[in-house]
Amino acid sequence: MSDQIQFEGEGQEQSLLYGRFARSAQVPTMVRWALSTGVVKDEHGAKYLLLAVVVLAVLSAIMVLSFFGSSSTPTPSGFKEGQSVLVPSPSKP
Repeated sequence: MSDQIQFEGEGQEQSLLYGRFARSAQVPTMVRWALSTGVVKDEHGAKYLLLAVVVLAVLSAIMVLSFFGSSSTPTPSGFKEGQSVLVPSPSKP
């Protein structure tokens, strides 16, 4: 008996299983767009440019949310800041 037994199609199944996880030679769309603008000269620079855009977008979102989120609720006209307002409780039938 031989210790090396090979089944038909063994290599094909393996390539189907791991084929989706293999690196693709195709350049991502956003990197191609960054390259087509002419701002960067290579793929490496385009990836750094896109990373910088994402960081700026996140920082901008944090700044906008902190600016609008920290404002106090507006008080109705006729009331002063810190003045308590009595609200009648609903009457029971």
